[in-house]
Amino acid sequence: MANPTSRDIPEGTVVKLATNVTGGVVCRHPVKGRGLIYIFSYRETGEAAPDYAGMIRHGVRGFQDHPEQETVESTSGIDIYATAFNDNQSDDETGRLIYWGI
Repeated sequence: MANPTSRDIPEGTVVKLATNVTGGVVCRHPVKGRGLIYIFSYRETGEAAPDYAGMIRHGVRGFQDHPEQETVESTSGIDIYATAFNDNQSDDETGRLIYWGI
């Protein structure tokens, strides 16, 4: 796997985690943003980025099958986007995710 990249995910914003990738793993940060809910969206590279409202309506809630990581696989290059929101059980307003590309 390639070196990881870490991205802050301020609540209510959309952040691009990776561009033009065909696979990898998105992991929760070990300390920061643990109580936030993360939503993911994937777009073919070159397509417009989703907005926050679109992410909430059409995105995929992360960390449902595995509480610490999400696997990403695609046959063509995609961009990975994430947003976070507070479920009112966390004091965090900014999350952090780590992407490991393959």
